[in-house]
Amino acid sequence: MAAKTKKDKKDKKKDKDKKKSKKKDKDEKKDKKKSKKKDKDKDEKKNKKKDKDKGEKKSKKKDKGEKKSKSKDKEKKKDKDKGEKKKPKTYSVADIAEKADVDPREMKAFFDQFRRRLEKMKVGAKIRVQGICNFEKIETNPRVSRNPRTGEKVDVPAKKKIRVRISANLKDL
Repeated sequence: MAAKTKKDKKDKKKDKDKKKSKKKDKDEKKDKKKSKKKDKDKDEKKNKKKDKDKGEKKSKKKDKGEKKSKSKDKEKKKDKDKGEKKKPKTYSVADIAEKADVDPREMKAFFDQFRRRLEKMKVGAKIRVQGICNFEKIETNPRVSRNPRTGEKVDVPAKKKIRVRISANLKDL
């Protein structure tokens, strides 16, 4: 019986050693997995930084020679954050002439003549552009206003100006 107990003790020690080695192996595997995850995270961060750096370099290349004020940059960032719509494209006389298949010089002459006609209008006169808008020359009354900074009263003289009213057709667009 004494021999059995010695063998049993040896077997128990071997079992304990095996269990300890298994635990060590599991711990090592876990450590390896963690280190791999850390390495991946580090690599991803590096890649993101590289991408950002590349984007900044590209934007710097585009902006060479142009200096922008910080306030304009801040405003643009705010606009992007708000998700506002882009400003509508403005068209030159040449663009309009091209789309209308008209000579750009003729189109420019038309707009110049139209502008001169608006300038020569008398008070109370109206010009109606069917389906687009109405132009009317009005005279404002003289009034007293205040300077917002100083609060000082300022006399504003009477003026002649053109009132533009957009047609209902365009408002519905």
